[in-house]
Amino acid sequence: MTTVSERVDAELSGLAVPLVGTTKEVSRKLESIRDSRVIAFVLRKGVSQQKAREYAAFVSHVGTVYASHMKEMKRNQLDQLIKILCPTPALSHNEIRLELMKKRAREAAREGSKWLTARQLSEIAGMSDTNPSAQPNKWKREGRIFAVNRGGTDYFPAYAIDRDTGRPLKTLRDVLVLFRGHKDPWGIAIWFSSVNGFLGGKRPCEMLLKAPESVIAAARNGIQTLEHG
Repeated sequence: MTTVSERVDAELSGLAVPLVGTTKEVSRKLESIRDSRVIAFVLRKGVSQQKAREYAAFVSHVGTVYASHMKEMKRNQLDQLIKILCPTPALSHNEIRLELMKKRAREAAREGSKWLTARQLSEIAGMSDTNPSAQPNKWKREGRIFAVNRGGTDYFPAYAIDRDTGRPLKTLRDVLVLFRGHKDPWGIAIWFSSVNGFLGGKRPCEMLLKAPESVIAAARNGIQTLEHG
């Protein structure tokens, strides 16, 4: 299906190579051209063949520049028309404020905790370095740990790792089960790094080892608030 832009290009790119010569020479050349539009310039007597070619080249160049200019104008007009017919909705003040709050919350979650790459996590767990991302990714698929992505790289929370075994804490899996379908990885990271009233103003990431059952209860309470809030 031909687009509007393609039709515009076709309409404005119809200049062919100019024919230069005497009336008879040009007439013979025109006999082999069927169903074409022709513009003829008759030069005064005495103009040399070389000058005629130079003039034809100049006219052709002007025509090409004109066609290119018209293409650009047509495209700009079409762009403006598309913008008028399909405007991009502007964000409301509340939406802008919400996006800023999300950005700040992500930054706080990132800066307030230690994060590990797959290789670092594998080293802590004593895994083979042949494929350092294999085991962390397996844990992630199994719902035993989560990761936030920054610049195409997954980062795993250090607070979720058992210091003795180098494996994800069991409590984390229980929390992730509760959050499934309610929070994305960044939402989970923000929850763990934010002060929680249910935990007496403590952050869940600080209480995973100290009071695991309380963290699970806080997560359950948070989901109930979301579902009934």
